[in-house]
Amino acid sequence: MGEEEIINAIRTIVTVGIPTLATIVTYFRQSKQNRKHAAKQSILQMIMEDQFNWELFKKFPVNYGNIQNEYEVYHSCGGNGEVTKKVQEYNEWYKKNEGKMIEMSNYRCEPQVTLSCKKESYDNHP
Repeated sequence: MGEEEIINAIRTIVTVGIPTLATIVTYFRQSKQNRKHAAKQSILQMIMEDQFNWELFKKFPVNYGNIQNEYEVYHSCGGNGEVTKKVQEYNEWYKKNEGKMIEMSNYRCEPQVTLSCKKESYDNHP
């Protein structure tokens, strides 16, 4: 292998290898950020859904386990701060209302819907 071939090999590595390596590193960094962002959005949406359904309709929170799992993903991707505070507040809210939820599980309430229909006369229309 001559000196010219070695220089061409090094040139190829530098020309192709370094940009490829940079692309791979960038991909994994963005992928981690995307997972973190998706987990954050998912957590906040599920928290709002559970609290909204409990406060308005007294529906049991169904996302507790999913919120904990998504928080693990969020935290493993470097997330902390605002979402951590929201998850802690949600956990406190859940534990505070857990007794009420168990108590209410003994009762089954069905919404009462009454429809009234008014008969209109179509003969009087022009």
